Amino acid sequence: MRYPPAVRGVPTARTYGPLPSLDLPLALVWHTTETGSWPGYRSGRVAPHHSYKATTREWRWHGAPADQRVGTMRSSLWTRTPANEKSYQVEIVAYSNRQIADERPGRIWVGDFTEDHYRDLAAFAAWLAALTGIDMTRVTSTPPGGWRSGSGSPLRLSRDTWLDFDGMTAHGAVTGQSHWDTGVLDLNRISIYADDVAGPPPPPTLELFNMAYADTLDLDDWVSTLRDEDIDQLFALGVHSPATGAAHWKGLLAAHPNAADADAWENFRRTTSARIGFWQPEDTTINQPPTSAPHYQIVGDITPT
Repeated sequence: MRYPPAVRGVPTARTYGPLPSLDLPLALVWHTTETGSWPGYRSGRVAPHHSYKATTREWRWHGAPADQRVGTMRSSLWTRTPANEKSYQVEIVAYSNRQIADERPGRIWVGDFTEDHYRDLAAFAAWLAALTGIDMTRVTSTPPGGWRSGSGSPLRLSRDTWLDFDGMTAHGAVTGQSHWDTGVLDLNRISIYADDVAGPPPPPTLELFNMAYADTLDLDDWVSTLRDEDIDQLFALGVHSPATGAAHWKGLLAAHPNAADADAWENFRRTTSARIGFWQPEDTTINQPPTSAPHYQIVGDITPT
C-alpha cells in the first residue's frame, strides 16, 4: 500500500511471505540509510516498504504491499530471532552517525531534525496505524546517546519482549540485529506528534472491493452503487490520480449517468479493477473476487483517461 504523498522508488526485488507471519504482532521499525542520496538497496533486494529523504522531505514507496514482508533486516536464519517477519520497515535517508554526516555539506544527522521532519514522520506513523493497527503509543524510548552497535548490545529488547512488541521502534532495539540506527532520533516525539495527526480515509470496504471487480455487477448497477465518498477514496488511496480528478467523476455522478457516459464509466471501472489487487492466504492472484475480508494492495500508478 502506497503512502499517498509517496512516489514510486527503486522497486522491491521480491517479497518474502505474509506480514506479519508466525502469529506475531506487527511493529514499525525505523532505519537510517547512512547516505545522502536515495540508495539502490542492492537492486531492491533489501528495499524497505517506504523511504523518507530528510533533506528534501520526500517519500518513496518501493512496491511491497503492507501485508508482505521485505528483507531489510538481517535474516532470522542468521539471528535465530524473527525480525523481518513482524516488521513494517521504513528507511530514513539521513545519518545516525554524526561524524560521517559532518564530513560533507548537504548531509543531515538525525540529531539535527527539525519540527517539520518530526511532523512528517508522525504523519506517516498515524497513516500506518490506521492501516495496520500498530499501536504508535507503544514506543521503545531512545536511550541517552542513542542505540549501540552489535547484536549483544544491552540496549536491545529481550527476545520475548521483541516477539510480543506491537508498537514503534528503531533498528538498534531489535533483538539479534547488529546495526545501531536510528541513533538519537526521538521516537517518543514521533509518537506524541502522531497522536495529533488525523488519519487517512478508512481503507476501502469489502463492498468497494466487490464494486471494483469488473465482473461482479453490470455497468449500470456498478455505477449506481458509487457514492462521492467512494470516488474520493479511490483517488485518496492512489488507485487513480491526480487527486483533483475525483471532482470530474463526482460531477458525472451528480449529473445522473446516461448512455453518453457509458464508455467513460466502463473505462473507469475496468481501470479501477486493474489497479486493485487482492491477497488471501495461499493465494496471490490479482483480481479474484475475495471470499473473506481481504488484505489489499494498490498495484502500480495510474493516470486515468
